[in-house]
Amino acid sequence: MVVFKLPQPPSLSLTFARLAPAGIPCFTMRTSERLIVYGLLALALVGASRGLPALAPTAIATQPAPTPSIPTTRLATCDVYALVEKLVDSDTYAPARKSEEARITALLEPAQTELQRLQAELQAINPQDPAAQAAGQQKFQAFEAKRQEFNTQREAMAADYTKLVSSQFIDAYTKIAAQAKLVAAQRGYTHVISQKSGAMLATDPRRLVEDFLARPITVAPDGSDLTDAVRVAMNLPELTAKPDTAPQANTPATPRPPPPPPRPPGPPGTPSAPGPPAPPPPT
Repeated sequence: MVVFKLPQPPSLSLTFARLAPAGIPCFTMRTSERLIVYGLLALALVGASRGLPALAPTAIATQPAPTPSIPTTRLATCDVYALVEKLVDSDTYAPARKSEEARITALLEPAQTELQRLQAELQAINPQDPAAQAAGQQKFQAFEAKRQEFNTQREAMAADYTKLVSSQFIDAYTKIAAQAKLVAAQRGYTHVISQKSGAMLATDPRRLVEDFLARPITVAPDGSDLTDAVRVAMNLPELTAKPDTAPQANTPATPRPPPPPPRPPGPPGTPSAPGPPAPPPPT
């Protein structure tokens, strides 16, 4: 039996000795020495990493968050209601209303006169005359037709006039609000609240409640009322307190066309009966 002996692998120290050039001493390390060297190298790397500057996210996280600035609020008041009424009553808007009132009156007066004439003829009919009674029946029907036409036309004109007045108030309010905004900006105010000024002169409890609601600010600093400054800027007359004697006492009244004629007697030959009720005049 033949036994072969395999050669052993050369050690690390022997390998280094063979690779070293001639004349240069070869240094060989034991396993324990290599472990010590590797440990010292690892410690050196850890120390170097600790000397690096901190990352940007860490620096950002340590900075305090900026505090948002809160704008300063300054409140002022203005009697917008009174200024709007003064502006609507002025020459800026009054001529247009007067012109419309004259036009309505001119259109309705002929029909009013015709109705009054027919009414007088119906009242003059002799109830004992059969021929007059027959003619009176036709006149009564004509009167009722014209009366209905008059009321329809009158209501339509009153509605158009109301639209005109409403548009004037809206336009006046827009101008007063714009001027109040300008005055407030000049004086450093950020908000203007509509606040009725002057003494409370209402005598009706319901009107007093409306007056209370028109004064939402109970306490305000002196000098914060911009009413007079806005009035002067708009070239309006001074405000004067008016007794609350009637609803809408300070607003332009809707024109009242000629009232419908008195209700005629019933058709000839029948008991007198009132005609259909007339619509109330526009307010």
